[in-house]
Amino acid sequence: MRIDTNPFMTAVASRALAPVLAVACASSLWAQEPAKITYEDHIKPIFREHCSSCHNNNAKKGGLSLENFQATMAGGSSGEVLVSGDLDSSRLYALTAHKEQPTMPPMQDKIAQAKIDLLKTWIEQGMPENSGSAIRKPMASAAAISVAAAGRPEGPPPMPSTVLKQTPLYTAKASSISALGAAPWSPLIAVGGQRQVALYHSMTGQLLGILPFPEGEPQSITFSRDGKLILIGGGRHSVDGFAVLCEISTGNRIAKVGDELDIVMAADISDDNRLIALAGPQKMVRVYDTLTGELKWEQKKHTDWIYAVRFSPDGLLLATADRAAGLVIWESSTGKMYADLQAHKNEIRSLAWRPDSGAVVSASLDGTLKMWDMNESKLLKSWDAHPGGAAAIAIANDGVMVSTGKDRKVKIWDAAGNAAGEMPALDEAGQEVAITVDSQHVVSGDWLGNVRVWLRADPKDEKRLAANPVTLEMSVASNKERHVQLAAVAQAATAELTQQAAQTAAVQKANTDHQSLIATYVAQITELTNGSNQLKVMVDTYATQIAAKQAEVAKSAEGIAAKTAQVTQTAAEKKQTDDALVGLQKQKEGQVPDPAALDAQIAEAGKAVEAKAAAVAQFTNELNALNAEKAQKDKEIADLSVANAAKSKEYADAMTKLAELITTKAAADKRMEELVAELKVATDKQVAAQAKADGANAASNGLAAEIATLEQELVRFNGLANEFAVKKTAIEQAIAQVNAEAQPIQNNLTAVKSKMDQTQAAIAQLEKQLAELQAMMVATQEAKNNLAKEMAPQQQALDAVMTRLQQAQAELGGVSSQQKLFEESYKK
Repeated sequence: MRIDTNPFMTAVASRALAPVLAVACASSLWAQEPAKITYEDHIKPIFREHCSSCHNNNAKKGGLSLENFQATMAGGSSGEVLVSGDLDSSRLYALTAHKEQPTMPPMQDKIAQAKIDLLKTWIEQGMPENSGSAIRKPMASAAAISVAAAGRPEGPPPMPSTVLKQTPLYTAKASSISALGAAPWSPLIAVGGQRQVALYHSMTGQLLGILPFPEGEPQSITFSRDGKLILIGGGRHSVDGFAVLCEISTGNRIAKVGDELDIVMAADISDDNRLIALAGPQKMVRVYDTLTGELKWEQKKHTDWIYAVRFSPDGLLLATADRAAGLVIWESSTGKMYADLQAHKNEIRSLAWRPDSGAVVSASLDGTLKMWDMNESKLLKSWDAHPGGAAAIAIANDGVMVSTGKDRKVKIWDAAGNAAGEMPALDEAGQEVAITVDSQHVVSGDWLGNVRVWLRADPKDEKRLAANPVTLEMSVASNKERHVQLAAVAQAATAELTQQAAQTAAVQKANTDHQSLIATYVAQITELTNGSNQLKVMVDTYATQIAAKQAEVAKSAEGIAAKTAQVTQTAAEKKQTDDALVGLQKQKEGQVPDPAALDAQIAEAGKAVEAKAAAVAQFTNELNALNAEKAQKDKEIADLSVANAAKSKEYADAMTKLAELITTKAAADKRMEELVAELKVATDKQVAAQAKADGANAASNGLAAEIATLEQELVRFNGLANEFAVKKTAIEQAIAQVNAEAQPIQNNLTAVKSKMDQTQAAIAQLEKQLAELQAMMVATQEAKNNLAKEMAPQQQALDAVMTRLQQAQAELGGVSSQQKLFEESYKK
């Protein structure tokens, strides 16, 4: 820090150090209340020293003046630069702390950390103007209500994870359902009961957690646009009313706003989670800052009880409706009336915005649903929905609408308002309705306290939810009774499975044995078939050989016949030759004129006889050979015929046996078919028995696991009171220790402060006598600087202790709040 010898700058520097001293001197009060940092006493001097050259009323760079409190709060050309209780949204702090660009002051080093810390504390305390302004403690954590982006958040949808499942109040029958809601991105349904809100899984109907509401009866349930938070509005009729904001995952309370003189009938949270609107019998619309709990604006335009309050999805508008058929649209940030819509003839019970924020739909006891255009503030469509009165309307992310009313019907409408389905009739008049994120499940609550969930595509798929669920103890006891029954069923199913498995094994063995028998038959048939084929080949071969031999015999017979004819002919020719020779010889006995010629003829005839005799002998031999050959072939044929007869008989016997085996196998195959059918029946029965046993065991084991979970939850619940007490004691002891450590530092700082006060007084006197005492002032200023240096390490030590103290106090506040809520909810 630069020290100027100018009297005015010296005074400014002195004032800039005053907050540090004020914090130091106030440490004795830290255990009860943090030191108040104000604009006039602490922040204005910092702005004047470092910012006034560019940001004053005469030179408003960027349209921003920091010269006075009002100008600072007004912000610059781009809007507010400081947000009460919200460092993340305070751009001036981010630039000054060099967390964002462009850093301030421009082209200079970051100002002293002690000054940045003062600015931080001032914002966190709600930016009080002066010593008479109250510190506004943040109602909620800025991180807890922060919204990353519009639309569906990244990652898994928020679901309850550590929310207690113990009910503050169990009733066998709930009162009329007055609050119901469905999360925008999760399969989650919230049901308002008595002094509680129960959270259910929309697909399974499983209870996921219970949010205690000791303030009274929930009358309104809405989810934040990102689905991380749930807002519960309610209270006690004619006594008080509040709106409570909780985290879905943990059930922890984030904020509580309003302190109405009557019950809150309707409440909603803006798209950025920064504003909470509520209303009720007081006919007043009130909008609060979520972080600080500060009332931002209120309006009393309505003339009767206000039943419905809904922010538009884009957060720009707020719609409110009342018992006198009044419907008003407001600018959500300013409270300025945007439109006054009149058309209903009876009280308006419910409102719902179209996802694009372009229209709002109202449900009235005049029986109609009306869709209003926001661009021109006019009625787009009106249709008769529920004779006797429409009580509730809800719109899903895809624009599908669902409504209910006094006609006990739950109806589905498309985005244009055309009928698109209807659920089964309610037991009594419909009071509340909701539709899940995927538009697949419809939820409705009636006047008798029944809450029913239907699968939209198949309304027969229905689940019932309890508004005031049973206690953990009751749930454990009833589940144990059920488990005994389920365990018996599982045991019986297992025994049945064992018996059926034995039967199946027996049938399977019979199948296997019979398959072996058939295999034996097949082998025998194969062997006989092969043998028969071989015999058939041999019989055929014999037949072929016999036929060939018979053909040869026939050919031999032909040769014999021919040869016999030749022999006969040759013998006849020989006889003729013999007769001729005899005749010639007889002629020789008589007188022959030419004996020589006759002798020549006789000789020639003799030769012819010899030739014929030789031919007859030759042909006879050849005939004998042919006969012998034929006789041999006849014998061979006879032998082959005998062999063929034997093989033919053997073949016939084999074929007979084969036919018998084939008949036996056919009977065996038929029996096999019967056994296969029996095995299928037995296997099917075993599969069914297995499924039955698996289902019974799964149900038994699942219930056992559920019982174990419930018992763990019960142990956790029963230990909470002691856990809170132990935590509170530990934190109180830590605070006491921190206070003890702070006392010596406090004493030292008090002494230094006394010296500083004396020095400051001397500086003030010297400033008046500056002309005469300039040299003395410089010396005194130097002494002051030395004292400031002496004080710096002790101030740092005190800051460290105070930081620990603040952390401990914050933790104590959280534990005390949880302990108080637990004790109020469960009377412990």
